Amino acid sequence: MYYFMPAWADEDSNLWENTAAPWYWASKKKFDDTVSQLKMFKQAQQAELLMSYRYSPFLRSFLAQEELYEVDYYNVFDDIQAIKDVHPRNFDFKDLAWPQGIEFYYTPFIVVARLKDQVWGRIEFSTDGKVLKIIRFKADEEITYWFDDRGFTSSIEVKASNNQKHFQYFLNPFGQWRIRLNVLTGEVAVNQKFAHDFERTEYSTFADLQNEKLKAFIDANLKPNDTLVVAGANYQVGFIAELKVPRQQVIFSIFAERLAITKDNLQKMSEYGEYFVVDTDSHLQLVTSNLADCRQICKVLQITPFDTRLRLGHSQKEKKLKIFWLLDGSSEAEIQNYFREVLDVMGANQLVELVIAANNEWNQQRLTNIFMPIINQHKMADEVTFDFLEQKDDEMEDLLDFKPKLPPKRLIRFVRIYSEETYLEELDDTRIILDLSNEPNLYLQIAGISAGIPQINRITNSYVKSYQNGLIVTSKVQLAGALKYYLEGLSHWNQALVYAASQISEYSGTNLINKWNLFLKKETVDE
Repeated sequence: MYYFMPAWADEDSNLWENTAAPWYWASKKKFDDTVSQLKMFKQAQQAELLMSYRYSPFLRSFLAQEELYEVDYYNVFDDIQAIKDVHPRNFDFKDLAWPQGIEFYYTPFIVVARLKDQVWGRIEFSTDGKVLKIIRFKADEEITYWFDDRGFTSSIEVKASNNQKHFQYFLNPFGQWRIRLNVLTGEVAVNQKFAHDFERTEYSTFADLQNEKLKAFIDANLKPNDTLVVAGANYQVGFIAELKVPRQQVIFSIFAERLAITKDNLQKMSEYGEYFVVDTDSHLQLVTSNLADCRQICKVLQITPFDTRLRLGHSQKEKKLKIFWLLDGSSEAEIQNYFREVLDVMGANQLVELVIAANNEWNQQRLTNIFMPIINQHKMADEVTFDFLEQKDDEMEDLLDFKPKLPPKRLIRFVRIYSEETYLEELDDTRIILDLSNEPNLYLQIAGISAGIPQINRITNSYVKSYQNGLIVTSKVQLAGALKYYLEGLSHWNQALVYAASQISEYSGTNLINKWNLFLKKETVDE
């Protein structure tokens, strides 16, 4: 059995801080190795269990958002709060016991509760519309009622206005407090009524209590042939050290978007884990070199955390020839040089359209400053328009039936990458994927294979093979030729599609899990 310990919290956050945020604060979904691994193992019916040790009263909502349905989990706070077999229920905040005469005022973000022309409190909601917390304002203190997505009050936080007192009471489903946290000192006191459920009645740090429960669970459940998969993060090492799991049963998942791959970080991990999995070729070299002189035996496997799913695109049915270009990881100077090549191809072929994709680091002004001067230099300002709309708006296009007749312009559209779904939506009618960064985006590569779309990179890697499912360009001079290779006719494009079909099988979830099992000397699974 595989036990997964994710790293879903910020490194500087406290263990007791709620991992859920109000809907207007909630960040966009991030690519995460543990989420992908859980999906793969679940689909292959490989025994797995998620171990969560952060305060996550909205854990089930998070798992549903990530499409991790029916994943078994153990949560330390459920253990601490004695939450077992609670049937979820929905409730309307207006059904709670409010003072007589309370009035509710709805704003775009929250609901404000007023009593006798005074602000009594406010209600805030999660991303799925459930009550996340209710804040009660008093003259000398602020009381926050944190709710569980199963429909009960999870904890009550009491904070004095002068900041001299700050406690949080963690409750069982019946509203009885089981532990009291002094937020200012980190000390924990146990309710004497429930002292029999704990080894101590007082803890100097919350980590002491957390480690007690986590270690008890590991000792009772982890068998000699089980594996603990730990998402590589600096703050995870201390927890693993306390659990005292045998090295040969621990594997660290190194995901570069989360962890700086340094000798110090890796050698600390090697003290507690014998195995490492990494996501890309370059990270394999980096991890291997940094572990070369470690005191312990370490084994490293390069394997993608993302599996292929057959989602063949439909660009061959489209008249337009859409290029999807991911900017992340490229400098402005590189982008300008490559854009000149792309614009030459667009000038020679009127069917070519360009979609530029990037993350939050890119804004409208910056992109306009990069692209518009080159468009003007090519004297294509009357022919090409740069559109900063961050997503398609087909509905609005349908409504605008009475637009003035203007000369048609070819579109260069910008798309901001928020989630996996953004990629999948855009790739459906894409003819070529362009990623010219020093480290091609791994999720985009696997999604491109799943869709059968040829990819153009400039760095040699395991996922794109020249003249098979794409091309590796060695200088900007070759970019225009690489684009024409797949844009002129369907012969080369069809060859890439056929090759991608074999890759879809190679990088399927079952095959990837079998690589894990062979690496760890476990039994393989069948398709």
